[in-house]
Amino acid sequence: MAYYVYKCNARGPEYARASGDWCEVFDAGGIQPWGLSTLKGVDQLDVGDLLLAYQTDRNELVGVARVVRWDPEDGARRVVVEPIEPIGVKVRPLRSDPRIATIQAFKPGDIRTAYRISAVDARLVLDAARQATRERRPAVLATQHDELIDAFADLPTRERRAVLRWIKVVARASALRPKVLRLWPSRCAACGLEIVDHDGNAECEVAHIKDVHAAGLDLIGNGLPLCRTHHWAFDRGLWAIHPTKLTIEVARRSRKHLGDIHGKVIVRPSSIKGIAALGREYLEWRWAQFQRRGR
Repeated sequence: MAYYVYKCNARGPEYARASGDWCEVFDAGGIQPWGLSTLKGVDQLDVGDLLLAYQTDRNELVGVARVVRWDPEDGARRVVVEPIEPIGVKVRPLRSDPRIATIQAFKPGDIRTAYRISAVDARLVLDAARQATRERRPAVLATQHDELIDAFADLPTRERRAVLRWIKVVARASALRPKVLRLWPSRCAACGLEIVDHDGNAECEVAHIKDVHAAGLDLIGNGLPLCRTHHWAFDRGLWAIHPTKLTIEVARRSRKHLGDIHGKVIVRPSSIKGIAALGREYLEWRWAQFQRRGR
């Protein structure tokens, strides 16, 4: 396994098509086609290699992607990648470490280019980036983090941790919601309920298909718009979506109350700029949990 830094820049429509936008790749999640072998350095990639995704127009290390395979395309080859770790930290602060600053990929230079780096350098960069991620507070409610801890200080430790964990889940779902609703209409994907208030705010929430507690990522492919009732039931394993048929199956014990959605086919919305809904690996995870609990 080798390590590479791929630098791309999404400025300008033609440029974006040629070099790609790492943020869109990580928002979509799942295995997806990416760059052509004609891009500088990309033809060196082998299956299993890891790409550190550097988006230069945002000065951001977006995450880590794995090379899955190569597909032929118009006399060239297109590499297929899978995002495996979103990071989302600025590169400039990382370069304050003189060891990182000397890595060629993080110096001014060619973009639309894959730079091979050593395993030692890759670990150095990733350790620094992960530390920066740990030090950041959640974007939602970040300024109130200390106040929240103080507010629940009188609760028993177990209850306090449970409340704070729940708040983090709600914050992450709130951050994911606008991303998911770029693809989906603002209604429940299970029952079709669409309620909008006088200000145009939709009632529907967004569920993580693969649970946050199971390291589910805040990616469009891992989000599903649902009304509050079906979100509650989905999170508790009372129904799931078949990963290939996209049909809803309701647990037998719950069909008295949720039978209206049993057998319904979920209509996957059209992708936008290569970002697709309903990542199969997330559906497979949820389906496996559903089967384990007993259908």
